[in-house]
Amino acid sequence: MDFTRREARKNGELSDEVRVLREKNERLERRNDSLQEQEHDGRVAAAEVAIEENHAMILASDAMLNAWAEQFIVEPPLEDGPQFELIVTSRMLP
Repeated sequence: MDFTRREARKNGELSDEVRVLREKNERLERRNDSLQEQEHDGRVAAAEVAIEENHAMILASDAMLNAWAEQFIVEPPLEDGPQFELIVTSRMLP
């Protein structure tokens, strides 16, 4: 399958989007780790709220990444013809 320049550019743009989403996800995970450490320092109530909000952002980021990836899962096209192959042997010919 040949890729056109347009497809290559689109793939590059989508790769950039994935990179940005992964970086954002990593930042959120680091923030989550930091907030969990704060919880142990005695700021339980405030940290729990922030962790829940951060967890929601991580889930949203993962969902966006999954949605992006799903567009590349392509089902094979359905053929209009029969789902079998006819084999003719010389014994079948008159």
